[in-house]
Amino acid sequence: MMLLDSCAETKPESVQSAGHTLREVKSLRSLPSSLQTALGVGRLGLKGIADRNGKYNPTEAVDTDLPMRRFLVAGWRIIQR
Repeated sequence: MMLLDSCAETKPESVQSAGHTLREVKSLRSLPSSLQTALGVGRLGLKGIADRNGKYNPTEAVDTDLPMRRFLVAGWRIIQR
């Protein structure tokens, strides 16, 4: 059953993990500004991070024109009241 669920054509908007509901975040712009700052959004080189499909430096050679890291995905906890 799990295999069939994982092969579904559409992904769920949220998932359950450790008793919490998480929503997938696929872009740095979807994160709070304080978290973007902490991650290095808008910075280049070692302190920077590129968005999911953005240009970044995947090599170990330091290139100060591109961020050295790339954002892949995050989980955002949904608080239900």
